[in-house]
Amino acid sequence: MIGNIISLFFLFFLTLSIPLSANASDISVTASVTKTKLSINDILEYKITISGAKTQPTINESFLNDFSIINRSTQQSYQLINNNFFSSQIKSFQLRPNIEGTIIIPSAKLTIDGKTFETDPITITVSANTSPSSTPNASPSKMPISKQGVSSSGIPQGSSKDLFILAVLDKNQAYVGEEIIYSVRLYRRFSAIDQLLYQEPKFGMLSEQLERDQKTYTQTYKGIRYYVQEIDRRSLFSYESGSIAIPPASAEVQINFFYGSQIIQSNEISINIIPLPETNKPSDFSGLVGDYGLDVDVNTKALVENKPIAIRLSVGGSGNLKQLSTLSISTDSDIFKVYQSSINDLITYVNSVKGIRHFEYIMVPKVDGSLSLPVFSFSYFDPKTKQYNVLSSPSQTVSIIDAGESEIQFANNDSQNLITELRQDLRYIKESIDISKQATPFFKQVFSLFLIALNIGLLATTIFSFIAKSSLFRNIIQRFSLKPSKQAVNAIEQIKSTSDWSINDVQHHIFRFLSSILNRPVQGLPLSEIIEELTQQNIDTSTITDLESLLDQCSFLAYSPDSSNVESKIDICDKAIDIIKRIKT
Repeated sequence: MIGNIISLFFLFFLTLSIPLSANASDISVTASVTKTKLSINDILEYKITISGAKTQPTINESFLNDFSIINRSTQQSYQLINNNFFSSQIKSFQLRPNIEGTIIIPSAKLTIDGKTFETDPITITVSANTSPSSTPNASPSKMPISKQGVSSSGIPQGSSKDLFILAVLDKNQAYVGEEIIYSVRLYRRFSAIDQLLYQEPKFGMLSEQLERDQKTYTQTYKGIRYYVQEIDRRSLFSYESGSIAIPPASAEVQINFFYGSQIIQSNEISINIIPLPETNKPSDFSGLVGDYGLDVDVNTKALVENKPIAIRLSVGGSGNLKQLSTLSISTDSDIFKVYQSSINDLITYVNSVKGIRHFEYIMVPKVDGSLSLPVFSFSYFDPKTKQYNVLSSPSQTVSIIDAGESEIQFANNDSQNLITELRQDLRYIKESIDISKQATPFFKQVFSLFLIALNIGLLATTIFSFIAKSSLFRNIIQRFSLKPSKQAVNAIEQIKSTSDWSINDVQHHIFRFLSSILNRPVQGLPLSEIIEELTQQNIDTSTITDLESLLDQCSFLAYSPDSSNVESKIDICDKAIDIIKRIKT
């Protein structure tokens, strides 16, 4: 009974809320930011959303004195719901802070239809500049990649030659707003690792995550052959000139369960950002840098006076397409009224940031006759040619038919927009709803019990995984596990008792035992290097000599025609067991 009452109350409230929300016409103004903590070089997007206004608002931008305005944009949308006309506007500002510390963005004051509206103030925190001071300007050129913090051996300081990460850039000099490819690669001398936890640095500029190369390949670096894999790849965009230093990236690497984990750092990289040239710079330049094209799609058939026309423009290319928020429009406002409808992105993040940004505009012809469509354009800077380019839609002449008594009439922006639409009366169909049958409570259903059991299992797995990674758990496991020497002796004794085995099996357990002694993988290392490190461990000289002789004998028997001799194999096993027992673990 109680469930039926609650259901009826919910349906009654839902039925009332729909027409109330549809008929609301109050003007609301809100402000928001994309982030509240940033550095002095970061870009902040400040948005003002105006709902319910039928005229263009007037904004006094003096409240943004603590910021440099990088770009402005306006998005506007219109909807017709149940014969009611709704409009909303979003005014966006891309800001760069001028000062450090705690900044309070004051209330924005907007004037709409003679009334003043205010937004709430927003508090943000600006940290110190993570980049060094600017350097003199220079033109971009092909130069070697800068690798600061790298020792003379080519390895980042503090890292070993067996395992390190290296950060590189595709260029060491770029224009403001130009794409910079940042990559971090892991170099290792052993074939596999158990776990890698990567932490990217604070770039101090706009970054976009790219799809990294999943393949592992071999490469000779500074005379040593390594397994190399890419662990991070990003596109960086700086909107402030000067020399910018990218701090080292860090990673926690666990080779296997027995050796624990270690933290390694990459090298620090610096890049010189030079400002865009002022010569021939378009007045409406939006800051777009890269290589782009423009496509236009508009249906010019059956155009009628006062009837809206949709025109779709696609800007495609490589670079930060999101920097372009609006297109320049060249038209006579007495002939065409133009409204921005929507913006949609189709962007890929593979080797670089590429894609298409789709703009849709609504055009309303105010007169009939032979008219030229509005011309849409935008400008960008091409870093390859070092020139500004302007792309425009082609000029088209169309014939507009006189509508006579038009069904839709648009007035000027200064007066109230009147929208009158002739429609037939709509008869809404409402189906009766039977709520007499109440469903079985969810917690009594079989599926809910399955979900509870699944969650308990996942929780137990998570807790066990967390405990297994702790150092205390590893110490407990090592206390109850056999020592490496006993493990090796037992394994070789077991090999002797089998009929199908080879000398390589004995070598494998010897190398595994030596790895535990030297705390590093020894498989594949030169024998001289193994002997040298054992000597540093204060191992008895005679034992090391016997070990060297045993390894040479194993290598000889492994490729000898008489390698199947059982007596020779057993003799090798006995010698191996004796040497392992003589070495102190």
